[in-house]
Amino acid sequence: MLRESNDLGREERVRRLEMQRWIVPSVGCLVLIWLIFVVVIVVLDGMNRLDYHPSIIVTLLGSATASIVGLLMKVVNYTLPQIHQ
Repeated sequence: MLRESNDLGREERVRRLEMQRWIVPSVGCLVLIWLIFVVVIVVLDGMNRLDYHPSIIVTLLGSATASIVGLLMKVVNYTLPQIHQ
């Protein structure tokens, strides 16, 4: 019974490691795209190329940033081992 439990734990660790190998680079690419998006919006707004009210720009950048930060928190909590349980 104990050996079966250890095998199950090992299989779970292997499965999580395989998932982490593609999740972490994917989120890294998403963060890079987000940074490019923010820079483009700020530059276009600074050059007066965007004809949006400043509150729309703030909302757009704020909601995108909140989404990315939330996603990063989920990925970090999943990939790094828990310090205390």
